[in-house]
Amino acid sequence: MATQTNPLSLDQMDEITTIQMCLSAVANLAIPSDDLTTVKREDLACLLSYLTDRLEKTINRWEGA
Repeated sequence: MATQTNPLSLDQMDEITTIQMCLSAVANLAIPSDDLTTVKREDLACLLSYLTDRLEKTINRWEGA
């Protein structure tokens, strides 16, 4: 019997896209190159925004505990 999976919600798809962009930024920064212009600024901005958001949520959760 095949298992049925629920389709992803828009929020879940957005989260996956955000994480993929963050990973892309890290991968681009990890590649040894003298030319940092190869790093997509959009991906790097996404990474910084995502980490800031996660930090704020974690702090708020701890303060509410």
